[in-house]
Order: sequence, then structure tokens, then C-alpha cells
Amino acid sequence: MKKIIIPVFVIIFGAAGALAYKSLKIEKIPSLLDRNVADSDAHEWKNIKTIVDELHIKIRKNSYDNYSRLRLAEIYINEGSISGKHSYYYPAAQDLLNFVIDNSAEADVIRTEARLKKASLLLVINQFDQALEICNELSEEGNKNQELYEIKFDALIGMGDYINARQVANDMEASGYGLNVYIRIATLEEILGDIPKAKESLKRALESDKAFNKLTMTAQYRLGTLYEKESDFIRAEEIFKSILAMDSGYALAKAGIARVKAANKDYEGAVAMLEAAYKRNPVMLFKEDIARVYKNTGRINDARKEVQDIVNTIEEGEKAGYNYDLVRARLYCEILEDFDLAIIYAERAKERWPEHVDLNKALALIYYKLGKYEDANYYLTKATSVQLNNPSLMCLSGLLKYKAGNSKEGIVILKKAMQQMHNQHSILTVEAHDLISKNDLSVSMK
Repeated sequence: MKKIIIPVFVIIFGAAGALAYKSLKIEKIPSLLDRNVADSDAHEWKNIKTIVDELHIKIRKNSYDNYSRLRLAEIYINEGSISGKHSYYYPAAQDLLNFVIDNSAEADVIRTEARLKKASLLLVINQFDQALEICNELSEEGNKNQELYEIKFDALIGMGDYINARQVANDMEASGYGLNVYIRIATLEEILGDIPKAKESLKRALESDKAFNKLTMTAQYRLGTLYEKESDFIRAEEIFKSILAMDSGYALAKAGIARVKAANKDYEGAVAMLEAAYKRNPVMLFKEDIARVYKNTGRINDARKEVQDIVNTIEEGEKAGYNYDLVRARLYCEILEDFDLAIIYAERAKERWPEHVDLNKALALIYYKLGKYEDANYYLTKATSVQLNNPSLMCLSGLLKYKAGNSKEGIVILKKAMQQMHNQHSILTVEAHDLISKNDLSVSMK
């Protein structure tokens, strides 16, 4: 009898130990990191910390409390966005979501919600194809809701599939969804180069919802950037300032004003405003804009330092699953002018998003600078098929015509492009201005 009891006891004890060990492994959820907050946000931050503590306690008590895991994942995704600590929060959020997905019944509502949140997170880290795959699976299962449509639209935009993105936008509009739909339609119109239509969509969005919230501020900011694209810096600045009048900490509006300052040659003011925006919300884009200001004012070493900071952030993000190939390509091309390195990342991005208009614009520019004009023309044609009236593409077209020996036609195109680009500064505009000046001098001497 003893020979039987002892092994059974050992087996039971061992199994219990294994379960305890597994449970301990499950509970290794990263904690909330402290961060500096403005006095106005102190109360909200205190509430967030309290909620996170409560969620951790609930999960420790019941490892399969999927509702608490889902809520914690949502908070961590938000914290990653606010703090910039992507490599810490995003993997933690994804682990929480995967646990919920793997440990919920197929038809469980919370499982569907977790899959949507995972798709949304995949968008954030530029894994558009994976996000779209989840959306398609949910659609096939009969799910239809606003969030699903929005994620699907954003994934298609990220992949450069503008035809299907248009169809999703039409479906959303037909279903009567409001502000989010108008903002997305404006995004698509802007990508397709129809700035007036994009502005119209955003104005309709703001007319449909006059409440003060993050969504209306997003719409206002986007409207400001469209005026900025048209070089209507006075109207753009008015919009950015109106946002800051409602929320003095809105970092994107600060960055918008900084770009207007840079366009008006107030470079010190631009950098100061961008640094204030970055301090408020450490978004990599603000660092990029600082680097561009430094480059355009001849402070090359300062620009390189900013780019190195960006690359450090990129490398941290890549640990969290981010895909930064297109971002790297544009950094190395537009700021550092390291075209050999830029083409490596651009070609890598092309394997995933061959129809993405910004990628094809980058490829056209890089190949032009590498002296591979046939390749440059190929990608220019692809980009122009999406953005017919884009002045920077027109500028590149003029340069390519000039290089091909059609100097007269090239100069005509360049002059037209420069009229539309106004105060925009890039590696193309510098070359274009030089060619136009040389041509005008040559003509006057004749």
C-alpha cells in the first residue's frame, strides 16, 4: 500500500508544483513605469496607476481574468504611445492580448475585442498585413462594426492598397458612421493628391461634431496641415493656435506651428517649439523635423546627432516588432543623403508594400540621386499614377527631363513645380533652383 501511496502523492505534489510554476510564469507581467506629467494631468495619472494596481491584483488572484488582461493591454498600448517606451509596453500588451485570444471560447465577445485590439496594435507597429489578416478573419466570421472597418481601412492605406481602401471608406460612409469616416476619407483624398476634396471632408467632419475632444482636435490639426501643404501658412497657423487655445499641451499643434516658423525662416523658434512638442510627447516625427531644420540651415553635425537619436529609437522599436524600413529609407535619403544605405531599406520595404505611394516616391528620388534614371522614371511613373499633381514629383520629372537632354521642357516643368512648392525645401528644390538660375542666366546672355 505504501508503495502505491507514495508515488501517487509525489505525482499529485509534482503536478501541483508544475501548475504553481506555470502560474508564476503567467504572472510575470511588466509593471507600469513612472513618467513625468504636467500638473494638469496629475490627477488622471494617479487614477491610471490605481487602476493598473487593481488590475494586477485581479490577475494575480485569477490568471484567467481575461477582462482585466484586456483592460491592462489597452492601458499599456496607450502608455507606449504617450511615453515613447514602445519596446517595453507593446510586447507586454501583445502578450496580454495573445493570452486572452488563446484562452477564450471562439464565440466569446472578449476574444473578438482582443483580436481587434491586437490588429490595432499591429497597425501602430507598421505590421499592416498582419492587421489586415485579423480583420479579414473577423469579417469572414460575420463581424461588422466601426472599429473593424477603421482598422481595415488603415491597414490598406499602410499597404498602399488605395482601391480597396476606397471601397472600405464607401462602406463606412454608407453605414452612416461620422467623424472617423470623414477623417479617413480626407486621408485618402490627400494621398491621391486632391487637397481641396480632403479639406472639404475635414470641414464636413468638424461641422458634424462640434464637441471638444481628441477626435475633433485631430480633424482640426489635419485641416491645418492641408493648408500648410498649400503654403497658406497664415491659415494653417490660425488653426494650430486655435487647437492650443483649447489644449495648450497638444503636441502636434505645437509641431505644426514650428513648421510654419521654419517656413517663415524663424529657425530658432521652430526648433524651440519642436523641442517643446517632443518634451510633451516623445514622437519620433518631431525629432525628424528638428533634424530637417538643422540640415536646411547648414547645421549638418546637429542634424546627424538628431538622426542618431532617431535611429536609437528605431532600434528600440524594432525590438517591439516595429517595421521601420520606409522610415529609415527616408531618413538616410532626405536628411543624411546616404543613398546607398537608403536604397537597402527602400528595397526591403518594397517587398512588403510595393504600391505604397510614399515608398515609390522615395525609390524614385533615391534612384535619381544614384544616377539610375531609368529606375527613377519607373518609380516616378508609379507614384504619379497615384498623385498626378504632386509638385515634388513634378520637380523630379523636370529634373529627369533635363538629365535626358530635354532641357527646355525640363526647365518649364521645374518652374511650374517651384511655383507650387513655394517655401518648401528639399534636396530636389536646391538642384532645381540652381538649374533654373543657370538657364535664365544663359538665356539673358543670349
